[in-house]
Amino acid sequence: MVGRLPFKEQQRASSHAPGNGFWAGALTIAVVGGELPVARLKDAAARVARFRAALAANGDSGDGTRGDTDGGGIGLAAARRALRISGSPGPVTDPLVIEMTPPGNMAVGAVPWGLAPWLPAGSVVQVPAGGTRADRQVAQALAGAGKRTVIAVIRDAHRDPGAQAVITGLLARRPATIVVEMGLPVWRPPARVYLATYGASRTSGQAAAEMLGLTASAA
Repeated sequence: MVGRLPFKEQQRASSHAPGNGFWAGALTIAVVGGELPVARLKDAAARVARFRAALAANGDSGDGTRGDTDGGGIGLAAARRALRISGSPGPVTDPLVIEMTPPGNMAVGAVPWGLAPWLPAGSVVQVPAGGTRADRQVAQALAGAGKRTVIAVIRDAHRDPGAQAVITGLLARRPATIVVEMGLPVWRPPARVYLATYGASRTSGQAAAEMLGLTASAA
């Protein structure tokens, strides 16, 4: 059994890992140090390959699109079933989407999410999750909104008091704002129309877009 590598050797292994990424470095250290058998990595890779092959055989690319443009697939079907709505959104006119950007983390990183794929270019205003800058950007967006339907998109707002404050202020200025929660609906703002997707995947976004009637206007 190979013992744990000295710290300097671990650093050297990490710096030469493919892509020089955190996880690549950690795996390299574990393998070189004898903590992770190479056979285990090969087994994991084989499992992923079999899973991808099964999806392909079923006509599903794994993102809910099934390799076509209509967004079918088991992922989208599950997202539609998971969607919950309170209130009636009614007709959505020239939507203006104010998207709260949640803080990133090392495990997730920056990932695409939201309703942008089903909206015309320029329809989404991204604001930080709290602070004077967010308040200023929201005020500017509302000033030019006119009769447009305003939709606020948040993700796990229960984790961020700053995001809650921004949404509460937005609803005070524009009570008819539709709120879409693309995380866990633990915190519930006083919105007349509230959608909870229970996820921020592309299929979750599409399910919400369908409910709001946005898919027909997608570019």
